[in-house]
Amino acid sequence: MDIEQLQALVTLTEQGRLAVLELRRPGERVRLEGPAHLDSRVEAALPTVSQGDKTTQVMAPGFGHLVTQHPLRSAPFVTNGSVVKPGDILALIQADELYLPVTSQDAGSVRSLTAAQGLVGYGTPLFEIDA
Repeated sequence: MDIEQLQALVTLTEQGRLAVLELRRPGERVRLEGPAHLDSRVEAALPTVSQGDKTTQVMAPGFGHLVTQHPLRSAPFVTNGSVVKPGDILALIQADELYLPVTSQDAGSVRSLTAAQGLVGYGTPLFEIDA
């Protein structure tokens, strides 16, 4: 890993408001710790935001590429109008070889995919769910 790649990881850590970023490759291991003032309990609460009584907005739980279907599946996890319950997987966030699930916190109908597939940051609005 060269200095430019390391600087890019530092920037991602700062902009993503991450407490810890760890990257392991054969022969390399990098661990970056963000500012000590971050409270993981507050950060963990961000992935869903209620917007009134009927709509919930699902936010990206991390940064990476939004993937709406698993590479081994032929169909997306959800589409507009899909009915979901708490814990259902809506999409994945792919960061290198890691897939982080984006799950529904509420029951309801997926109203819209608010972000196109591609690179998303922590807290990016992804879905709206109508209860």
